[in-house]
Amino acid sequence: MASRNNLNAKHDESFEDTGKEKSIQITLSATPETVTTISIPSDYKGFRIYSANDNVIFAVNATVVAVGTSSATTIASSAFTVGGVALSGQWETRLLPPSTKQKSTDAERYITLYSLVASTVLTLEIF
Repeated sequence: MASRNNLNAKHDESFEDTGKEKSIQITLSATPETVTTISIPSDYKGFRIYSANDNVIFAVNATVVAVGTSSATTIASSAFTVGGVALSGQWETRLLPPSTKQKSTDAERYITLYSLVASTVLTLEIF
């Protein structure tokens, strides 16, 4: 188990100004449930997502397939699907796993985005 100091240090990294932040506003597909893939250069350490009106499912280095649902009173782990949730109206921040690439132009890491709503607009910042 990681120590509290290590967790706090990792959390603080997401607020550290790297001096090379980049952002983009993205409109996801007009066809709901279409996966969008974005490559992240190896010298960036994290990202932030903000969607004003619709929830967005996202995954790092994996493909979002669908939103898991269940009405059962006992839910098996197999009911969960790949991805985290960026709730509408809130920023979601994630640090990326370390890159194994040698050059900043090598994009080995990627994010996939998925929405149940057509043409979801979101802001993505990489840092």
